[in-house]
Amino acid sequence: MNPTRISSLPLVFVVLVACSSERKEPAVQPGLEITLPRPQAKVGEQELKVTEMQMDMRIDARGTEVKGKFTKRTEELLKVIAVDGFVVTEAEVTYKSIAETSEMAGTQEAKSDARSGKTYRLTLENGALVARAVGGPATDEELAEVVDDNDEIGVASEMDAIIASKTWRSGQPIAFTADELARVNASKRSRPGDENETVTAMELTLLSLRDEVAVFAVTMGLRLDDDRSRLEFTLKGEARVEARTGRMLELGGSGSLAGAIQRMPVKGTISMKGESRWVVAP
Repeated sequence: MNPTRISSLPLVFVVLVACSSERKEPAVQPGLEITLPRPQAKVGEQELKVTEMQMDMRIDARGTEVKGKFTKRTEELLKVIAVDGFVVTEAEVTYKSIAETSEMAGTQEAKSDARSGKTYRLTLENGALVARAVGGPATDEELAEVVDDNDEIGVASEMDAIIASKTWRSGQPIAFTADELARVNASKRSRPGDENETVTAMELTLLSLRDEVAVFAVTMGLRLDDDRSRLEFTLKGEARVEARTGRMLELGGSGSLAGAIQRMPVKGTISMKGESRWVVAP
């Protein structure tokens, strides 16, 4: 399991805004009642995404505590090439920059990424998402990472559909039901050898609506697991949604993690921040 995989998860933690464990309780604007449209992608529009993530972990290596720290920052531009209903079926992504570091037992290492500065075309072929480099060669591992990062392409977002189906009243939390969580999890694309990603909880509370931006408090549970590793996350933060389009502008959180990596017990904390902005199609 790659601990920094969490920074490229689909769904709501694709774009993030800084949150602190010391933040004050957010103010609630009374008397609001709103619904949000389901986001609709358009051919030619572009989305600039900037994400940052930091994980601090304590690993129990056969009775010896080993401290680890992982950071990642990605800036990428996604251009919509083709759309079918609410599904983007073809897109082009440019990794403007990728910076990733890891530190274990006091030894720090910066990881280089072959995707940095390169552009890829993502298409659906016989129901499978396929990535190809634009203007140059790419390794199979490189292309697999591009697919992992963009596996929302070719899939209708059940998260968007569920949020658009509800009436939001300020100060009143709404938790996703078991059936709704099952819908979200069943909609994700998976491939042999992929880590299994499961949303275990989701609760949103409308806080305010100003300048056509709705602000929500968010609590989310998430689990990543494979044959030898499992990590569970509890994250709390805030989301900012463009009320006119239903698009997530900013979302983020901080919280705890626990589980095992390579069957070694681990505990720690995680924090994320970032934002997403759209360039309207001509």
